[in-house]
Amino acid sequence: RRDGSCVYLYSIEFEDFKGSDLLFSLNMWFYSFLLKLLPCVVLTVFTGSLIHAMYQAEKKSLRLRKNSLPQSHTVGPKRNVDRTTRLLVVILVLFIIAEFPPGILGLLSAVLGKQFFLDCYNPVGEMMDMMTLTNSSVNFILYC
Repeated sequence: RRDGSCVYLYSIEFEDFKGSDLLFSLNMWFYSFLLKLLPCVVLTVFTGSLIHAMYQAEKKSLRLRKNSLPQSHTVGPKRNVDRTTRLLVVILVLFIIAEFPPGILGLLSAVLGKQFFLDCYNPVGEMMDMMTLTNSSVNFILYC
């Protein structure tokens, strides 16, 4: 610095730590399974269940209204269910596109070690973070 003060920079190096390989591997397993892959599976199952429940409710609603309304009035609610289904599928696909690749690369880093992480994961890490941020922004727009 120009004013003569000192700046201290602290960093953590895992190479000197005896259990660093184990710590790295555990961290990558946790990251890839619990934070990336498991949410993809859970969201897929929940979205499928929600879409199924929506279509079941629509069928019940149509049966109840079948005799009380003319046939031309039953088209509107069906279109709303289809529109909602498309929205849910788009949100699911965007989430999987953004979260699944980092999960797979994290899993491969846990299995193959630090060298794979440094050679393959690090170069595309910023791009994957941008995909996640873009997914969040697009979801905000879709929900509004």
